[in-house]
Amino acid sequence: MEHMSFLHHHVFCNLCKLFIPKDGFDLHIENECPERLVICAFCLQLVVYSKYKDHLFDHKNEVLVEMKELTDKYNVILDRYNQINRLLKPSHLLE
Repeated sequence: MEHMSFLHHHVFCNLCKLFIPKDGFDLHIENECPERLVICAFCLQLVVYSKYKDHLFDHKNEVLVEMKELTDKYNVILDRYNQINRLLKPSHLLE
């Protein structure tokens, strides 16, 4: 009898594979299920909520790589700029 009562008051979530009380199922699907789909605020892609943090770390790592590349490029340009400034000093100019 207890088994039937449980099934009567619960719904199986196909996403997380748990039985959820019927009266809380909508809330579960919209806000609580770890396997629900959410939209990434960075790239607007659909992501499973339980993997969202890892997804954001992937974005962070991509940005860090990009920042490193830009920093390296900036340093090369800065070196060239400083070299030109050294060459423009009167002691280096032939008059």
